Amino acid sequence: MRPLHIPGQLCTFEGCNKPQDTRGWCRAHYTQSQRGDELKPLQEPKIACTFEGCDRPHLAQGLCRAHYTQRRKGRDLQPVRSVRDPQYLAQLREQGTSECRACARILPVEAFKVRGDGLPQPYCPSCASLRSQSKKFNVTVEFLTQLAQAQDEACAICRIPKGQTAWHLDHDHRCCPGQEKCGSCVRGLLCHACNTRGLAWYEQLPDHLRTFKLLDDYLDKPPAKVLQSTRSRPRGEL
Repeated sequence: MRPLHIPGQLCTFEGCNKPQDTRGWCRAHYTQSQRGDELKPLQEPKIACTFEGCDRPHLAQGLCRAHYTQRRKGRDLQPVRSVRDPQYLAQLREQGTSECRACARILPVEAFKVRGDGLPQPYCPSCASLRSQSKKFNVTVEFLTQLAQAQDEACAICRIPKGQTAWHLDHDHRCCPGQEKCGSCVRGLLCHACNTRGLAWYEQLPDHLRTFKLLDDYLDKPPAKVLQSTRSRPRGEL
């Protein structure tokens, strides 16, 4: 018969905070002793991911699971979104605000669409639009996030800041006129006015009437093309 444990007492193995089960040990340490194994801590101290600013536990090659997956897929390492605390979000809602899961901006709760359960959607309209357009244009959300950063979070033409208007992902219609998009013909993130009125009108003009330098510069060197060429270079090449 196994000796009874002492209720409320912790395992006597140094550093173990599990309740006693038998012979002063917790169930796991008692099992180690029964197997004739040397008693060891149940879990090695966590080693943090080596990616700057990431405190997730190490998995392989010095990286956490999320960053190791990014490397294995050949992607550039990017910060990983943290799991949001439900209590923190509830406090924000009590204050009439909410936080976007993607860009982490805190906005009035009225700025978010409402889910079926009455709670605000996790993404602000701008970021929700990016997620939707990533599927439509066959590019990743990661790429669109980098594109937004490359554009300083503003329209690539008129420079109106993100959040003041819905963003549209412009692409070369000569490449993909149908529903299916190849992903390589995207050009930049534009505000509604530049995408639907300014640029759409300008591209229909004859070549000799296209004298607007701001639009010409955008069409000659689209931000998305610049970003794609940078990402396609071998590492270390300038």
